[in-house]
Amino acid sequence: MPPGLATLGTLEITLLFDADNSALHFTAHCAKGLKPPASGSLDTYVKANLLPGASKASQLRTRTVRGTRGPVWEETLTYHGFTHQDAGHKTLRLCVCEDPWLRPRWWQVPPLGELQVPLRKLVPNRARSFSVCLEKRRLVSRVAHETKRPEHLDTSRGMSLYEVRGTGAEQEVKGTGLGYSGIGQMGRWAWRH
Repeated sequence: MPPGLATLGTLEITLLFDADNSALHFTAHCAKGLKPPASGSLDTYVKANLLPGASKASQLRTRTVRGTRGPVWEETLTYHGFTHQDAGHKTLRLCVCEDPWLRPRWWQVPPLGELQVPLRKLVPNRARSFSVCLEKRRLVSRVAHETKRPEHLDTSRGMSLYEVRGTGAEQEVKGTGLGYSGIGQMGRWAWRH
């Protein structure tokens, strides 16, 4: 890493595409030098998602290691049904997250750091180990093409739809509520990084 750049810590992992059994094995070994959040506590786990198509079904996580900036998980997570075609176009997103066990469920805590690993260069049946610097979560700038609430959400309760726009240098993201169901009046919010 070039001098002068702050790091969020590093994550040591191993990936193995087991072509014979159509499985992707991801081993989270450890993290080093994690930056503690404002709360001061570091109870961490690793969350893995296969992209595109991230859903609860493609989300796996390690156990939580409590109270350290250098957690050791040594835990292997497996995606079954992973094929050569998947390896060609999928990316594994890994987030080191703080366990919100002392917080209310509605309090969303951003990850301590994340990284994305393209899987197209994995050689079948050969393990590859990495020690990678964690990055801040990337906010995706997008402009909603449609401001109408999707019909499939009309019967849901407690859901909201937002339009998110980002600006370049200041990394300011503003959101405006476009619709809601089963919750109070919509408001405006702004977050500056």
